[in-house]
Amino acid sequence: MTIKNTEFRIQKKKKLQIARYRMGKKKYKKGSGPCKPIPSIVPNDSADSLIQMAREYLQKEKARDTIATLKRAEKAKGDTRVIGPLLYRAYLLREKQLRDKGLANEADLVKKLAFDALPGIEDLSESDIIDHIKRIDAQDAVKVYLDYTRHHSASVKLMQQIAYKLMMTQSWDALNQLDIGHPLRLDAPAVADAVALMNQADWDVALHLLKPISRLSPYAPIRLFCRAMTLFYQKNDTEMKQILSGIPDDFPLPRVIDSLKACSDPSLVSCSPRIQCLWHGPIGLENLVSDILDDFKHNQLKRLIVAIPRLAKAIYPKDPDQAVFHILELAGLTQSNTRRSMALVKQLMERLLKTHQMNVWFIKIAFFLQRSSLKDAFNYMVLVSKTLSNSIDLNMAFGIILLNAVKIMDTTRPGRQQIEQALHFCPDILKLPKMPEDVEAIKNALVIKSIELDPTNRTAYEMLCTLHQKNRELTPQVEDALYKMAEKFPDDPFPFLELSACYYTKNAFRKAEKALEEASLRAPHDSRVIDRHVMALLIAAERNVRRGKLHLSDPDMEKAEKMDSKRIKPILTEKKILFSMILKKDQSHKIMEREFLPLSNIERIRILNLLYIDIQKNPIPSGTHFQRMIDAEIRINIKQIHDLLPTDIQSLIAPFPQEFYPILPPVHLGATLLINYHEILDKISDQNLVTAFVQIWQYELLPVMEIELKKRLKARNQTYAVQMNFLLEILTHVTGQRHGSHGIKMIVDGCDDRLIGELKLLAKNMVRHTTGDMKQALDQFNFSILDQFDFDGFDPDDEDWNDDDWDEDEEEEEEDDDDDDDDFDITERMNEMISMMEMLVDTAGLRGQPQRIVRKLRKEMQSDRKINKDFNEICQMVKTVTPQNMSREVQILLFDRIID
Repeated sequence: MTIKNTEFRIQKKKKLQIARYRMGKKKYKKGSGPCKPIPSIVPNDSADSLIQMAREYLQKEKARDTIATLKRAEKAKGDTRVIGPLLYRAYLLREKQLRDKGLANEADLVKKLAFDALPGIEDLSESDIIDHIKRIDAQDAVKVYLDYTRHHSASVKLMQQIAYKLMMTQSWDALNQLDIGHPLRLDAPAVADAVALMNQADWDVALHLLKPISRLSPYAPIRLFCRAMTLFYQKNDTEMKQILSGIPDDFPLPRVIDSLKACSDPSLVSCSPRIQCLWHGPIGLENLVSDILDDFKHNQLKRLIVAIPRLAKAIYPKDPDQAVFHILELAGLTQSNTRRSMALVKQLMERLLKTHQMNVWFIKIAFFLQRSSLKDAFNYMVLVSKTLSNSIDLNMAFGIILLNAVKIMDTTRPGRQQIEQALHFCPDILKLPKMPEDVEAIKNALVIKSIELDPTNRTAYEMLCTLHQKNRELTPQVEDALYKMAEKFPDDPFPFLELSACYYTKNAFRKAEKALEEASLRAPHDSRVIDRHVMALLIAAERNVRRGKLHLSDPDMEKAEKMDSKRIKPILTEKKILFSMILKKDQSHKIMEREFLPLSNIERIRILNLLYIDIQKNPIPSGTHFQRMIDAEIRINIKQIHDLLPTDIQSLIAPFPQEFYPILPPVHLGATLLINYHEILDKISDQNLVTAFVQIWQYELLPVMEIELKKRLKARNQTYAVQMNFLLEILTHVTGQRHGSHGIKMIVDGCDDRLIGELKLLAKNMVRHTTGDMKQALDQFNFSILDQFDFDGFDPDDEDWNDDDWDEDEEEEEEDDDDDDDDFDITERMNEMISMMEMLVDTAGLRGQPQRIVRKLRKEMQSDRKINKDFNEICQMVKTVTPQNMSREVQILLFDRIID
């Protein structure tokens, strides 16, 4: 190829690029696919047909085809007064298309071509003039407006566009070209001042200045917009929605209008997100937090290093470093379930925190996650003493940490020697003058020390009262603390209510009555005070009845009834029947009928059960006769119940409040009722059983629940076997019968999406009934947590936390697991596997099915790549076990035949 040919090709290529650029045509590379077909031009096509074709292209928003066709119409000597406006509109359409694509430079070039092709004002329509005014400054806009009004009558819409232009540019001097009496000029001074206030977010004053603006003024939309913003900050969404409906669609702040509409209509939030100018503080943090959580889930270190400082700066711009520290503190608390997650958090700390912040982080996390020692709690106190200088704040912090230390002791139950060793690490101000011998006394001393440090902490007094219920020997110390609380909280009846309870346990009835009188003076209409008064009257009445002083007991009972305490009413009814049995033996049955007439079967059973136990624990004359009568009455009421709902069983089994225990038998009433009358549970349908057990979940009832669940699971084709097995697994973990995640995972892995959703809801409901790893596993629905390591403290210099050594650590863990498997009782493991297979048979509905149906499932399990390996291992392992304890279906599933 010669130099001359090369230069010719380069020039030709440049000419083609310029032509395509000016015509707005897209350049197609060779081999990139078929090019867009160019409209065919027949030599005999007239200029009119080309113009008509251009109109059709323009209507379909095909700007490039429109421009090309109009250029050909010009060459065909078409009417320039018709072609000019069409070409101008096509250029503006193309400019808009390029701007929407983000091609600003190309859009500016096309805009210049549009202005070059601008025809005479007299040939343009009103919409063309409006499009032109939007693209020029205020001075030129007013000139164009004046030129247009010489040929056409003025319109409100056109004047509104001038008003919008002035609002956005604040070039009010441009109005000097108009007459003094022109509508745009008349209201301009007030609008100019109002716009300046709107820019300063002083919407109320701006609206006051705009009140004289009439609805017919070109500035009326600006007044409506100001009114909408005022209502937005007043949180009056209903009226704001009405105002926004009156603002024209061409208002120059469309994103703000859409965002305001989204605030009044939640269905528009997804398509009209919030914009920063309307809100105090950052927006869109939900998406950023969601991304950070996903990055933690997938171990995206680099993305987290960028995202966490962004979040910290957004939520606390004054001190982003401190915000980063707290974010990583939350990450340490929520990501502590796996070794890899904590390795990721440590890497983030090394990148984002300073050395002293890392030390603080390690101590705080060790305190909040530690379960085996109190040393971390007292180490945390040393750290706090170096951080806080104000003695009042320091004592408050020490008091809170001591309460948390007591909670740790409740969870871990350390011995006295462990506590004594841990106390050596605490500051001198917290050391006890004398170490109590009993662990409960140590906890009580720590709580009292917390009260001394911070007498205004109500939680400390409440915890002290809770500890007192377990150890009545601490009554003098509790009384002193409650008197101190009464001084600090002069309007609170709580300390005197608790004092009355203390005195009742000591049979100091007069002191208890005086404490109740003081509580009544502080809060005479408080329901707690009324309940305690009724309880005091019942105690006095029972004491007089057992002494045979009927004339003293009747007035007390009448006073108790007049107080109308709903919470204690069942006990009041029971005591009336009990007293009638003691004093009016012949009339007791009539009194029972009269009292039970307005009550439901549930309420009757609850009262009769309490009455039965009360007679059993406190013998009365002819008590055996009355017990037989009550037992028969309970069974009659149970038979009259057709279907117990979860709310009914909850009402039946729910324990009475603790403050009523002085007048109740010292037994668990609900457990006693279910043990003596197990037919109550038969009234609960399979569908409602799991929900009912979740609602009445109490430790004393767990044995009864376990028996009932196992009984229901033995039934053939149990529809709710999955839910029952899931709850049974949780129960056995809570009672310590099982450990690890194997059983729960087998249940979850065999469920479809619908059942998974139900189990997730069940897990959420069970979170409040569990603690420790099980609580965390249920909350996250991640049962691998049950197999993972317990947190044993941090060391910033520990090389084991290096993520580079993860593979080696993982191999070591696998070896340790193998060692544990060798030590595991093989018989217990086999029995567990067989029970899991029995559960699978029930879940799949195979109980009682023909052999060919069971064999079909066996073939499916053997052919499934995800489970065939585990299934074959189970089949090999159980060959050594005698099959007497296996059902017919499990034998077919494991051995492919029935073993004789």
